[in-house]
Amino acid sequence: MRACITINDVLRRHWETFREVYEIYLDEENQLEEFHENPDFEFGELQEDETVKEVSFSKVERKILDLDGISDPCGLTSEFAFENPEEFNNFLYQSMSFEVFAKTNVAYKNAMEDFNNLLNFFEEKRIELDIVSMEKGNSKPATLFFLSREKCKPKNIRFVDSYIKIWDEYQIVITADKYLILNKRPRRKLFKIETPQNKDLNFGLSCQTLKDVLNKFKK
Repeated sequence: MRACITINDVLRRHWETFREVYEIYLDEENQLEEFHENPDFEFGELQEDETVKEVSFSKVERKILDLDGISDPCGLTSEFAFENPEEFNNFLYQSMSFEVFAKTNVAYKNAMEDFNNLLNFFEEKRIELDIVSMEKGNSKPATLFFLSREKCKPKNIRFVDSYIKIWDEYQIVITADKYLILNKRPRRKLFKIETPQNKDLNFGLSCQTLKDVLNKFKK
């Protein structure tokens, strides 16, 4: 039997980290717009050797894209506005990858300890447990940095371009991602790590932590 666990909001704080990075990014964009609309706007004091360079500028119009779950398994584009899918993908997987995927914290205080306990239990039961994460571009090294920094000791890590085949490959899925929750297959076991974004989805067994997952297995 094979099981997998996804990273975002299970092992790694994700949604709220994305929100924080996005708000800083948007604030910087707004300051740039204000600077171009008002030449007297000041970013702050410049050092003697610094100059303000001329840049081409056009005001950016952003909207809620609400991309499908294959492109956006966490449903980020249902709340955070972007100009187009290209801007979203560049933000998440290129320009802000380190801030979103590496500099964040664990999902909760004892997440890695609970993961190791769950891994040991699965090994005893001869269940293969993989960490599976949808990663692209710069998010791959950023995620490896996060796992290494938190001293995560998985047996197998898989980076995939999408989650579309996960329910074909695994009989047990532990996740907080809306796409995987909504697409649960019959005769498969889902452990939903509850978050404010997925708490209304009544699929699988709802858990608060990986310790809860382990306790449900032991019953």
